[in-house]
Amino acid sequence: MEDGLLTTHGKKLLMIGLFLWFVAVMIGGEDDPGLLAQQVDASGNGPASAAAYEPAPQDAMKVTQPPSVAPRPGRQDDAALDAWYAASGAGSDRGTPPEPQAPQVVVPRPVDESHLINDTQPLVVAAPEVR
Repeated sequence: MEDGLLTTHGKKLLMIGLFLWFVAVMIGGEDDPGLLAQQVDASGNGPASAAAYEPAPQDAMKVTQPPSVAPRPGRQDDAALDAWYAASGAGSDRGTPPEPQAPQVVVPRPVDESHLINDTQPLVVAAPEVR
């Protein structure tokens, strides 16, 4: 019984148990607020000592006017912008833009798997030799 769980790891298990008990005492359970909550209540800095929450009256929460939505500017013809597009896009230095090409049909090539032939045969034969 010298190599039992309590003899080899007893000190570690005891320390883990004490730590868990200490955490449970500090945090508390469902009915007991624990030491941390009691300290906050005693100091008066926590939310428990704050004034009770009172909701705003319904009259204050009503919206008097709907939010105004700024109109989006419509598309405007701008001569300077048109000139910029004309100079940079299909400018006279490049000529006319090329015509779009018809999509090419892709013909799949067969995959060469000749290197896989006889690749799973064992290097050593386990069958007995016949002489």
